[in-house]
Amino acid sequence: GQVFSSLGNAPLFNTTGTVGFADGYKTPGAGSPTGAGIWTGTAGNLQLLTRSTLAAPGTPYAFDGTTLSALNDGGSVGMSATLGALSGGAAPRSGSSGIWTGSTGSPLQAVAVTGGIAPATGATQLYYYNFSPPKLNNLGQVVFAASLQDSTNTSAGQALFSGVPGSLQLVAMHGQQTPGAPAGQ
Repeated sequence: GQVFSSLGNAPLFNTTGTVGFADGYKTPGAGSPTGAGIWTGTAGNLQLLTRSTLAAPGTPYAFDGTTLSALNDGGSVGMSATLGALSGGAAPRSGSSGIWTGSTGSPLQAVAVTGGIAPATGATQLYYYNFSPPKLNNLGQVVFAASLQDSTNTSAGQALFSGVPGSLQLVAMHGQQTPGAPAGQ
């Protein structure tokens, strides 16, 4: 009973002919979308990957808004989403979001979520605060930038991470010496 609302949200296309897009949906005749989702597939064979109000894996919350930013040749996606309360559940802190990967027919996996522990970045334990849209290669490895905070919620700059869910590594971090540049510059 729901219809797509706009179809203008930067569709993706891979070398195998699979498309992916995020869009809102609504009741026919309604003005505003009643939800949002991500679909993948081929012409005439689209499948819903996820939608708002469904449980966001790796969290006690639901997807609220979703953005598709990567589609590899195997049909896996890289997506970011804001988080909201599950039906009858507690609401996340304002601005909570995360990054997930997955594909139609397999469960989405959380890559990084607001408040989650960032991989080793130095002597102080840091936590994810905010994310750039992820990119995904054909091996299923994701790369993204994240704003970080320490345990007192003080900003610790940004860092770039890559890897697969559960096995991320620091690539570069704000304030770190740049390879190939003179020391101190």
